[in-house]
Amino acid sequence: MTSEDHDPQPQQDPADDEWNKSTNARATRRLALICWLAVAVLAVLAAGYLLQAHVGSHRLSLSSVELDQASDESDEENAAVLVVRNRIEKAQSLLESSEKYPGLYGGVETRKAAAQEIDAARAELPAALSRASQANDRYRAAQREQATARDRNDEMWLVWLLYLGAVGLVAGVVHAVNRHISGERRRDFENRQLVNEIESAGADDDLSLEFPDLWRQNKVQLRLYHQLVLNYATSARRTTQISLISGFVFLLAVGVVATFASDVPSAISSSVVVAAGTVVTGFIANAVLRNADSSSREVTSFFAHPLEVERMLAAERIIATMPEAARPAAQTLIVNALTRAVEVRAPVAENPIDGAQDRTESDQLERGS
Repeated sequence: MTSEDHDPQPQQDPADDEWNKSTNARATRRLALICWLAVAVLAVLAAGYLLQAHVGSHRLSLSSVELDQASDESDEENAAVLVVRNRIEKAQSLLESSEKYPGLYGGVETRKAAAQEIDAARAELPAALSRASQANDRYRAAQREQATARDRNDEMWLVWLLYLGAVGLVAGVVHAVNRHISGERRRDFENRQLVNEIESAGADDDLSLEFPDLWRQNKVQLRLYHQLVLNYATSARRTTQISLISGFVFLLAVGVVATFASDVPSAISSSVVVAAGTVVTGFIANAVLRNADSSSREVTSFFAHPLEVERMLAAERIIATMPEAARPAAQTLIVNALTRAVEVRAPVAENPIDGAQDRTESDQLERGS
């Protein structure tokens, strides 16, 4: 025995195989690929911008070297001011001592040298004070810059979290939109195939009017119509959900903007947008729901025809089991029911449960026979 006998490969559904080979499926896959590429490019660009901002902030937060240089320069200039002031104090002390004790500290030459030293130091003092003031300003500016950079660096982590959340949200929305578009296109593809099968089955001129042939034909139509109804119900439900969710998200977003508006005009304009969005969303939701209800009634009426046929065929099978004397009256009832088919279909379309019950009864009759 070969390995294929031990490990058989799963067979692909023919419907899936036909869909995967169709033009619509390829177009849907290309659209999904384009959407994901666009999301990836935007995410990379945004990540590059944030990374650049984060790196710049990180470099600023690590600018302790500049702060140390400014601190050393400030200390040096302040020390230079102290040196000049000490020179002035020493020269003044020498001048006063030489005036009081000329014999001990020297005479006129000493006082003259002390006075010159005082004048020279006082001349240097304004420049030293100016340099010290500038150095202190640079030191304080470096401190503020480092504090700002540290705050920006801390805020960048929150920005990164928001970025990841936004990327995840956009990816989820794109995935949901792609699934919705793919599902809608596949259902449209299946509906066209089902309609073609129905038309080809109805166009068979060699179809026998014998009961078994009619029964099988009606069963095929019921299966095809049932799939059409399921496809439509799924499409209508998802379209309604998307409309309602989109309107709710829009109102929620604008409401958040209005709540955190910093000034009165922004709050008023946001409130007006919320009110207008509420009206528009309600109108769209109402229109979507009415359209879904109307289309559902039409599809149910379309589905009612094979149900009626199946009920008539089931009645014919019952007649075949009846005594000969009772058959004419029963056949008359069937003919009357067929002539009233148009009138009978209306309540069936309005109440699909009756049609489902009739189909259940006919299935029971078929199994019983």
